[in-house]
Amino acid sequence: MPKGFEMAASKVRSEQCTKGFSYSSVLVALLAVGGAYVYFDRTSSLNKFSAAMTEKLCDMLPKVEVATPPLDETVATPPEIKISKSSTHYTLADGESYDAKAAMQMRYEKLHDICNRYSDVMRPESLMQTIMPKKEAFQWQPSRDIALCTPTGLGQKGMTALFERLRNPDVAENAAMLALKENYVGAMKSYKKAIMIRHPMERLLSVYRKHFAAYLDPAQGEVETKIVSFADFVHLVVQGPKELADFISENKLHGESLGIDTGMVDGKGESAKWDSYWHQCGLCHPDFRPHYILDFEHAKEDQAVLIELMGNHERGLEWLKVKRNSIVSKEEVIKHFYSTLTKEDIRGIHEKYRVDFELLGYTPDYFLQFGQGE
Repeated sequence: MPKGFEMAASKVRSEQCTKGFSYSSVLVALLAVGGAYVYFDRTSSLNKFSAAMTEKLCDMLPKVEVATPPLDETVATPPEIKISKSSTHYTLADGESYDAKAAMQMRYEKLHDICNRYSDVMRPESLMQTIMPKKEAFQWQPSRDIALCTPTGLGQKGMTALFERLRNPDVAENAAMLALKENYVGAMKSYKKAIMIRHPMERLLSVYRKHFAAYLDPAQGEVETKIVSFADFVHLVVQGPKELADFISENKLHGESLGIDTGMVDGKGESAKWDSYWHQCGLCHPDFRPHYILDFEHAKEDQAVLIELMGNHERGLEWLKVKRNSIVSKEEVIKHFYSTLTKEDIRGIHEKYRVDFELLGYTPDYFLQFGQGE
């Protein structure tokens, strides 16, 4: 082979094997191979030496495989996680059917566990055990010893109608109702308590729409002017009590008649409609902790259990067949109203009803996603 080609070939092969060589390995190989060419012509020996060295080194070193670049793969977009407004005290796995009795038992256990934690006298929540709800906050069924707390915003009229249907105007039931009237503290202890619950923020919206929002007047064919906007209503609910306290403090009116109607903030007048669950129904009071907790989201199934507990009376089963829809439960309605609030406003609602959220397993996350700002 011509000297020029030998040199070129040697150079190419050397370049192919350059990667991965250490200087020490090259030196050793040079010494080992170089000895075989000592007696040859210098120029010829140099060319042959170079070619032999390259072959020797290539045999000594491991084969280096050129990595094949990975093929372009389409990265799957992870599914969007939908925020739920359901209580975390009973959740369903994918494909699992709702079991009303199992759900009610789980809610019972969760609430009682939290109330027991709240019983710590070093916590302010322990005072809840001493606050007794009013008799009027409940519907009473003496024949089955069941009392249902019926807060506003949870189909209160419908539940009242159910108990009226099942009431027997006999001597025994009349005597039991009289005992409640004359000795409420003693008579109520024999009843097992029940309550219908709903996300506190959804319930608040229900109260607002029923009593303060604009409504359609069929006679006029138009929407009446709002009494108050939802944002103003929420401000009243969240900030009203503090503003009243500030007014009393600034004017040094402690113990004196204010000369104003405080019913919109004191939980006794109009504001009783949005009173907290724990306060209105005595959720952690030893004599009022509910045995049966019905969820508005599963009203039909849970109400069927309640009617069963009250004897599966025909009138109760007929009541259960009546179709009832809640417009407020729809996402577009919730978004419409809560998008008028800031996230700070929504957090204010959560702070006010924090104990209800904890006792019943709710979070504000679903509603926060619609609020303005950060």
